[in-house]
Amino acid sequence: MVLSTMAAALRKVALVGGFGKLGSHILTALHADATLDVTVITRHTSSATFPPNTKVVKVSDGYPTSEMVSAFRDQHAVVLCLGFAGDKYHDSLVESSIKAGVKHLVASAYGGSESKEAIELFPIAARKGRMVEELRTRETPGWSWTAITCGLFFDLYAPPSALSSFINEIQLYLQRLFRLRPSCPQSHDLGFGQCGILRHERGYNRRSVAKVLAKPEATANRRVYISSFETSLNKILEAYKKATGVADWDVNHVKWDVEVASGKEMMKTGNMWGMGKLALAVEVKEGFGADFEKAGLLDNELLGIKRGDVEATVARVLKEKL
Repeated sequence: MVLSTMAAALRKVALVGGFGKLGSHILTALHADATLDVTVITRHTSSATFPPNTKVVKVSDGYPTSEMVSAFRDQHAVVLCLGFAGDKYHDSLVESSIKAGVKHLVASAYGGSESKEAIELFPIAARKGRMVEELRTRETPGWSWTAITCGLFFDLYAPPSALSSFINEIQLYLQRLFRLRPSCPQSHDLGFGQCGILRHERGYNRRSVAKVLAKPEATANRRVYISSFETSLNKILEAYKKATGVADWDVNHVKWDVEVASGKEMMKTGNMWGMGKLALAVEVKEGFGADFEKAGLLDNELLGIKRGDVEATVARVLKEKL
């Protein structure tokens, strides 16, 4: 593969947040590219651990601009993977990357549909949308950005799972929604069983980051859309039947508008189960823009990322988590 002039120059990469459910996957992919010189930037108070021989730079909590400019200096690219709690630092980190002379930034805007309907319904979609708008206002010669739009992570949310944080509360909601366990063969259908849902795997996302760094001109100053597969609750259920050998499942049908109303009420009282309901609702509702393939938006071919298979993914998730 012949790299472009800019891609050939993006060899030194700083990763902010190379741990957790997504960051660790991204770090693995970056380390797998022998041409990249990767540095992880983390907070002094963080208890995160990293693979042996990982270069780590510690900074103060809050990512002070002066420290971040120093940490980013001489880096060619910055990859942000902050999580919900760190989103408030996103714009200041973008500013620091520009001041430090970084050439390209991969934003911490890993999300789903940015349609008007999705933004109005789902708070996280609105937050990611604001991030992208902020990036557009920051565009300057010599610096570019990319936002990877990938939807919900199927292998993260697919049950069964272990839970301990906000994102896992969403996961637990989906586990309760699906009830897809060999020992408890039940599932729920939102009333849109054929609609697309949960189409992406974290492994695809980690590869997409490395691929973006290899094609910075083609991905500059825009969203890129990637997907492992488009599937549905009904197809997921069929995949679980095949993987578990359990043919008979109890299906409890619930309605999209009822679940949305319930989710909104939960959010008003601070109950984060509501966030999970809204996350799923955005994925399955026809016309909310969550089906990137149908909309002709997918960049898998551009990035050289092959499509996946829901049955193979379900089988792998069950093998890993049971």
